[in-house]
Amino acid sequence: MSCKSLIVHYFKGVIFCSFFYSKKGFVPNAFRAFSLIEVVLAVGIVAVAAIPLMGLIPASLKNTQISSEETQALRLMTAVVQDFRFTPLSKSRSEIFKLPSLPYNGAQLNTENKVWVDSYWMVYPYNQKPSGQAFELEWKYGVIPEQNSFAAVEATFVVRWPATVDETSGSQKKKKVGGEVSCLAAFPRPRE
Repeated sequence: MSCKSLIVHYFKGVIFCSFFYSKKGFVPNAFRAFSLIEVVLAVGIVAVAAIPLMGLIPASLKNTQISSEETQALRLMTAVVQDFRFTPLSKSRSEIFKLPSLPYNGAQLNTENKVWVDSYWMVYPYNQKPSGQAFELEWKYGVIPEQNSFAAVEATFVVRWPATVDETSGSQKKKKVGGEVSCLAAFPRPRE
């Protein structure tokens, strides 16, 4: 038998048990401590695995921001469409957002079809400058019914974000995160 290792045969399998010499005699592997090299290698492997995982954090934060802003834009668009839908025929402006009402009866189209909406859903004319981040809301009419027709008005709504307004020029600053959502809505003529 060797001083460094002992081979034990157990049934049909072979089990290798390494023993190392210490002052107290032979000490099995189970009672041995980790060496500095083993600890450094383990820490290095963990560090190499953790660096790519930490690189995913900024990407996930960006995706979270995009998703949050898109949700806000969709909520805004839904609220505007519902505001138009439930505005009575007798009103010239919508109830909540105070936007020009729909052009039923072949009414003259209003050129005011683009506004700013801030994060508190306050509406500003397109030529005014809201402070901070705002959504750009634009709508275009596709089908406008003739007078005394019960056909529906079709409109396309587009919400763009983030539209951060430059205080000096009133133009949009471009940012990395942003986008737009759009929808086509049909508004049947309300009964009088």
